[in-house]
Amino acid sequence: MFSNIPRVEEHMRREVYFVNAEDPLSKVVGIFRDTGLPIVIVLNNSKNYLGVVTDRIVLRSTLNIENVKAKNVLVKVPILNTSDSVPKAARLMLENTVKGLPVSDQSKQICGIITVDDIGRAVEKLYPRLKIRDVMTRDPITITSDSTIGKALVLMRENGISRLPVIKNDKLVGLVTIRDIIDKVLQPRTRATRGEVAGEKIRSLGYKVSDIMTKSVIQSSPEDDLSTAIKKMIENNVSCLIIVSHNRVSGILTWTDILGVVAPLEEKEKPPIH
Repeated sequence: MFSNIPRVEEHMRREVYFVNAEDPLSKVVGIFRDTGLPIVIVLNNSKNYLGVVTDRIVLRSTLNIENVKAKNVLVKVPILNTSDSVPKAARLMLENTVKGLPVSDQSKQICGIITVDDIGRAVEKLYPRLKIRDVMTRDPITITSDSTIGKALVLMRENGISRLPVIKNDKLVGLVTIRDIIDKVLQPRTRATRGEVAGEKIRSLGYKVSDIMTKSVIQSSPEDDLSTAIKKMIENNVSCLIIVSHNRVSGILTWTDILGVVAPLEEKEKPPIH
């Protein structure tokens, strides 16, 4: 079993973005929008690692992303080695409440990152018997389609989540994510202050959730295999599945839920003590 544990080097990505500690948060938000990555690495003027900015920082609606600097909102997270195990990466992500970690090579230079979806891809075939119902978050927080985007942002911030199933008359009609809010509300407003907007719709937090939500939502049943769910998430390039039972939202499956299944494998890779 020890030799079968997947390693970080096999599943990390070499795509990594750096900013200087003095750079404005708006630069970081732009990277999130353009790449979809969950973390951006912050360096000082000597190119030394300081920490990361996570995409959840935009949940702090009081921030002025033009005036706040990267150094003011970074979090210090551990750096993995390429030789570390994927379960160790999963554990550290859970412990630090992040969706990605930097990875260094043998020369101690940051050479990439590993994200929650990378881990999902690594473990797709490790759990052939698990069902979605064994892993999913039950009875997730939802929001109605006529609620404001501002209310969605508050719910995400207060509950430490980045997505909300949208319901109307108790039926699933969409999904709103922090990425929707970044792409369709925060970034256009930032570009407008710079005079960069040309014919782009400028929304406020007072607009309805239905105005920015994704209407075509990828769904699954609680009885589906976890391995099938992971394949569906990868094939559709989504970070969650909404679980529907009897035409009602009964759960949500995210990469974070999957981390909780993977992390315990770290104990199985440890050699016996003699």
